[in-house]
Formats: sequence, structure tokens, C-alpha cells
Amino acid sequence: AQQRVHLVRHLVEQLPPRLRRVIVLCEFTDMSYEQVGEALGIPAGTVGSRRNKALQLLREAARKSKGGQAE
Repeated sequence: AQQRVHLVRHLVEQLPPRLRRVIVLCEFTDMSYEQVGEALGIPAGTVGSRRNKALQLLREAARKSKGGQAE
């Protein structure tokens, strides 16, 4: 479990800053898309789009780090 936490933290750190900010606020706080949007000065729809892109990149990076094995 500790290894997985380290991997996720590392992968999140590798995201572009605009995606990293959104994923951290959406996934590691109780903030809504509207609240995240207000905090970052972007529309809630953009928050959703950036969150989805960040999750896609994280999934791809996780697969690569596991040698192509999906969980």
C-alpha cells in the first residue's frame, strides 16, 4: 500500500501544473467543481475537462510504470 501511495504521488507530481492543481483540489479535498473553478479562476466545465484529462494521463502513466499491466 505504501508503494502505491508513493507511485500515485510521483505520477501526480509529473502532471502539467494546470492539470495537477485541478486533480489535487478535486481528488484530495471536498471541493466541488464550482469551488475549484472559483479558486483557480476558471469555469466549472473547464475543471471537469482538466480533471478528466489528468485522470487519463495518470492511468496511462500507471500502466507504463507497471509494464503495461492494468489493475
